[in-house]
Amino acid sequence: MPTIQEMERDAPLWHRLNTALLNVPGFRVIFLRRRNSFQRFVSDHVGHETGHWGYVDLSVRPDESARYKKMVSKVPLPPLNEELCRWYTQNIPRIFQRLRDAVINPVMDVWYEDFFGSDVGLDTRIDRFRGIVEFLQIRRSEEFFASPELALLLRPSAKLNDTSVLERIPNYRELREIYQRPETQDLVPAPVDPSSHARKINTDRPHFPAPQSRVPAEGAIGLKEWRLRSAAGCLANLWFPPDEPDSVRVEMEKAGTPNLYDIQLNANHRKLEPNRTYILYFRVRADRPRSIHVGVSQGRDPWSSLGLYEKVEVAQEWSDCRREFVATGGDDQARLHFDLGDCAVPIELSQVCLYQQSPWEKVLQQELAEARQRELSLRQEVERQRDEQVQLAQEMESLEKALEEARTQVYQLMPPPTRTPDLHPPSGAFTETPPEHCPWRLRVVERNAARLFAAAGNPHAFRVVMDRAVSQIESDIQLNFGGLILKAHHRYSIHLRVRSDRPRTIGIGVAKAYAPWNNLGFYQRVLLLPEWQTIHREFESSEADRHARLHLDLGGRTSAVEIADFQLQESGGPSVVPAAAESILAAEYSRQQIRC
Repeated sequence: MPTIQEMERDAPLWHRLNTALLNVPGFRVIFLRRRNSFQRFVSDHVGHETGHWGYVDLSVRPDESARYKKMVSKVPLPPLNEELCRWYTQNIPRIFQRLRDAVINPVMDVWYEDFFGSDVGLDTRIDRFRGIVEFLQIRRSEEFFASPELALLLRPSAKLNDTSVLERIPNYRELREIYQRPETQDLVPAPVDPSSHARKINTDRPHFPAPQSRVPAEGAIGLKEWRLRSAAGCLANLWFPPDEPDSVRVEMEKAGTPNLYDIQLNANHRKLEPNRTYILYFRVRADRPRSIHVGVSQGRDPWSSLGLYEKVEVAQEWSDCRREFVATGGDDQARLHFDLGDCAVPIELSQVCLYQQSPWEKVLQQELAEARQRELSLRQEVERQRDEQVQLAQEMESLEKALEEARTQVYQLMPPPTRTPDLHPPSGAFTETPPEHCPWRLRVVERNAARLFAAAGNPHAFRVVMDRAVSQIESDIQLNFGGLILKAHHRYSIHLRVRSDRPRTIGIGVAKAYAPWNNLGFYQRVLLLPEWQTIHREFESSEADRHARLHLDLGGRTSAVEIADFQLQESGGPSVVPAAAESILAAEYSRQQIRC
């Protein structure tokens, strides 16, 4: 593991680089955290010593925990470094909290104990995982959250480092009694000057959660550095909340003078260099909404501004405030001041720091601004292309409807065709109850209604009658043939004969028989006529699937459709749908509970 010196040396650079990365526009950030910082340190120790970090490979296996423990058991575990353990448990949670506070993108905290705590059941784990998926704006069906793979991944036995591993560390129990504390505890409270005006805060004041403690930042204002000035006719007190070690509170008993600076909170002895860029950061809240003025000025007569004086609107909830300015002059005794004299509403400040911006940080800020501008341009371009695609799709749909209407009119103007003897029975020779070995399954959604008929004299011919087609979505009435076994990237040919009572279109495709119901390489719309026509199509499967299905999308119109002699054959190979296996395929298909 890194040494204390290395971590303290690299902490500022680590913080600023990660802040720039996590604030890239459009990111949604998840912090993986652990309330028990001691156990986090121990897990890191085990990972560094063994070279195993809780998984063997990327597959999810029932014996994953046992395999991990078997490999770890072969590696000796040395004692924990107590000095490193003390520094880690006191500072790592604060470093991460400081980083989290600096992120302006949407943030979600995911706690290890909420997933793998001993009192957390599988249903709770899945619900919390669902929250992560929704936060990341990833669309997933309910079948995904009910899948056995997810249950296996989140099962209660998935926890890896238990006592059988940890008890092998010689001083584990001894240090656990000393350092096992929750991450949210304030481990290193800031000192309070006994001679200051600190006293107990009035418990009747409105309570808002204090900002999380931070690692002291560069240029941080210590509690001993604050000085409160009250002019004649004003009365104010400076308090240091004992439960909020980075905060100060100013309560005005008498205020409202014309001069804002008649009640003024100062941090003196700030060193500023001329023409250098400085950053002022603080968190602020008030008991009721009000405004304050903040500035950086000379610490002696004539008290001139050194480049910053602004009005800040303050709400009851904690909010972040960051100001960047260029010092208009140099001063070894400059002061940071908050002018509060125009209002008697109490104010609280926290995590105040004033520091000089380094050149590389300015470069990062410029790159971040440019990245945001590029993202805005890309979003506008994506929106423009999306609008064009929608318009094109609408035009294509209008053209398809016009083409279908034209074909129907042409068909109606044509003389009646001379019908030739057909091997298939007429529509009236179908029975409503299909035989038990029928491999076709009819799916009807909501207010639509349809029935499946089988031919009396031909076991390979079927008829679908749409009694009611309320919706215009073709897949709301769907005929499925399941149990098809496809190999990845193989060529297949589809053969079937179809007709309809009146000219109409249907969709024909090959897709998965389970969520997410992806297409497997073929989908096409076909115009049907009252005469039988043979459809022969070839396609290449996009992936392997042992439970694929052929689906005919029949919704949107009430014209009955007849299908016969369906075959799916691998190019140069045997038929995927042999006649002798239809009953087996049908049974397999019914077990899959096909849905669209």
